[in-house]
Amino acid sequence: MDKAAVERAALVDEITDDLATIDSLATLEEIRRRRHDSATTDTEEDTSE
Repeated sequence: MDKAAVERAALVDEITDDLATIDSLATLEEIRRRRHDSATTDTEEDTSE
């Protein structure tokens, strides 16, 4: 492999790692949102009875 190909491969690896991190953060945010929505719904149900 030439130097440019090695550099491109390293960039692809870095981008792949960054995308995995972003996906993990998006998943975490979705979990937090669902928990918050669930807690809000539970609280609203408790107060409306």
